[in-house]
Amino acid sequence: EELKVAHKLPDFLCDPIIDEKSAKKPHKRIGFDKMTKLFYAGKSDTIICWRTNRLARNAKEAGIIIDLVDNYGVKIINELG
Repeated sequence: EELKVAHKLPDFLCDPIIDEKSAKKPHKRIGFDKMTKLFYAGKSDTIICWRTNRLARNAKEAGIIIDLVDNYGVKIINELG
């Protein structure tokens, strides 16, 4: 269902980054790591996500998201509203 939403987004956005595996421990989500590198490199400034409660799956990832929002000006858009 997430892919259906992603493909409705404008073409100027990057390709969808999707992690489907569980990740209770940090550094196990290739897509999350790819996404954060884009932000730290200044190549993107907005996260469009399906559900914000699934964006960070452990405390370390939550800290990274907070850092991106607080210190890099990253915006988060929840597709479900």
